[in-house]
Amino acid sequence: MVAPQNKTDSPDVETTPPVALSEKIGGKESGFAGELQNIQLDSLIQLYCLSAETITIKIIQDDYTGKVFLENGEIVHAEGGPRSGEEAFFTIMALQGGRIETSQMEKAEKRTIHKNYQFLLMEVARLCDENGWIEEEHKTPDDASMARDGSRALAEEKKLKALVVDDSLFMRKIIAGMLTAEGDIEIIGMAANGKEALEKITTVKPDVITLDANMPVMDGLTTLKHIMIRKPCPVIVMSSLASGDQTSLTQFFTLGAVDFLPKPVKDNNILVQQQILTRARSAAQANIQNFKRLPFPPTVDPVQQTPAENGRQPLVVFVSGLGGYHEMLHVLSSLPAGLNFYLVAFQSLPEEFTHPFSSCAGKISQLPMRPADSKRDLEPGHCYIASLESHIVFKKSKTGYCLVTDATSCSRYDRGKSMNGFIRTAVDNFPGDVHGVFLSGTAGIEQASVEAIRDKKGKIIAQAPSSCMMSTFLEELTDKKLADTVVLPGAIAGEVLKLK
Repeated sequence: MVAPQNKTDSPDVETTPPVALSEKIGGKESGFAGELQNIQLDSLIQLYCLSAETITIKIIQDDYTGKVFLENGEIVHAEGGPRSGEEAFFTIMALQGGRIETSQMEKAEKRTIHKNYQFLLMEVARLCDENGWIEEEHKTPDDASMARDGSRALAEEKKLKALVVDDSLFMRKIIAGMLTAEGDIEIIGMAANGKEALEKITTVKPDVITLDANMPVMDGLTTLKHIMIRKPCPVIVMSSLASGDQTSLTQFFTLGAVDFLPKPVKDNNILVQQQILTRARSAAQANIQNFKRLPFPPTVDPVQQTPAENGRQPLVVFVSGLGGYHEMLHVLSSLPAGLNFYLVAFQSLPEEFTHPFSSCAGKISQLPMRPADSKRDLEPGHCYIASLESHIVFKKSKTGYCLVTDATSCSRYDRGKSMNGFIRTAVDNFPGDVHGVFLSGTAGIEQASVEAIRDKKGKIIAQAPSSCMMSTFLEELTDKKLADTVVLPGAIAGEVLKLK
């Protein structure tokens, strides 16, 4: 293998001839041409993978030329010199610079690489560590002092490390105060905008980042893109619920945000503090390397289903939690109009975001989307969006079925009680089959609730744990063989259409 890539000696893209990062439209080049400075090859590949690109990256160093082929965001082939496949890929990733060219016309003749890109890039990082190719600039004074003091290192490891990013000094102090209120989270940095945040994450290693959606210099959306490319980390987006934030919900989740919370309005609200603490602890456990951007289908052909007697259509219950919002949006956008099912989708966003989430889902879906509303009966073919904080139960009405708030619930944060209560009332009050679709982040559902669905001949569809940022519940579900079908997110809509 050639010499390892020196992280402080970044590959350049020469300006003569210019490198065109462009799309072929109608057989003509369009896009930008120019110079890329200080970009790492692994970061560039990750960018294309997250964007689900089909592209060929050519790396030229002296008399050596290597190529990495991507299709729909996956690395499928590499070649360079006498090598091909994974051997060629790791050889290319070890280069110490050179020139990079891209093409969207050249395709791989065959597939020689079958592992996902996350594994391959993590393997590159592992090889770098094993061979001592560690960036000196990432070694902070704290790292050195902790190495000298083992007891301090152990104590620090027990605390979650948070980076707070907000353009308001007052808001930074409020959020930092809430996060540190119970002593298990420490603030390792604060930044007033995205540019400052990106500078800090090169020297500190946060377990979780709270990110303001709207900031000067570099806004939250742009910052999130760079975080996911440079240093993937669980990110909680903080929003003031402005209309602009609502319309960008889909974009934040598409880029890998784990959660979305309203900004606290004052520093002495114990309930809000508990909400931020609970969700920050959960978000920090997300396996961010499992995030994969899923395309939303531009159109889904409607279906023609024979109308059934009221209540004889199936009721399909979708559930997602932290880290599963993108999968939820993808599945809902993949279902066709004209579906003769009752559909209810639960997500763990705070109640304040139920209407914005429903609006975002409606813009990319063929199905009509509505926020859960106790004033109207459920209609087949419509999907009703609910928050797990709402404690909604399923009831019969004079003319059909409806969703109403459980008057006996006492805590908006007890999501387990919310979901188990809904499943119990749905199984008891709905005469047709009740099916469950559980996505990344689902939590707190009791085994008795799952078995109640199966006892009434309902099916359990589970997202494959290997594709989840938050997978604990789904792993238990599959280990106990309680799931009828376990599939990747892209196949879930197809499984739903098989239900009767």
